[in-house]
Amino acid sequence: MVLIIVAAGLYYGPLKDFFVQQDHYREEAVALAELKAENRDLERRIETMKGRSWIEREARAQFQLVPKGAQAFVIAGLPGADEAAEPTPKRPRQQSFSWVDRLRDLWDTLLR
Repeated sequence: MVLIIVAAGLYYGPLKDFFVQQDHYREEAVALAELKAENRDLERRIETMKGRSWIEREARAQFQLVPKGAQAFVIAGLPGADEAAEPTPKRPRQQSFSWVDRLRDLWDTLLR
């Protein structure tokens, strides 16, 4: 009986560290997924900014520039003049490991 308690005590520390690293890995994986989604969004925005239509739209909006021969009019007080807010990206849901998943992962790690 004493040997079983001593053996369990020797395995407690490494198992605890393994489970802590599992949790840390899960958190970092979720953060990585969020950053990849943000990066894809920024890449899409860069591609739209390379187009001529975006440049013309921004020149009109920021500097009131119009093509040669055109005349610009400013009408104040129109409804819906506020710019639409950018949609917020969906965050991946973080799922916690159940004890069965933790033990299965430990078993898979030991058999590698």
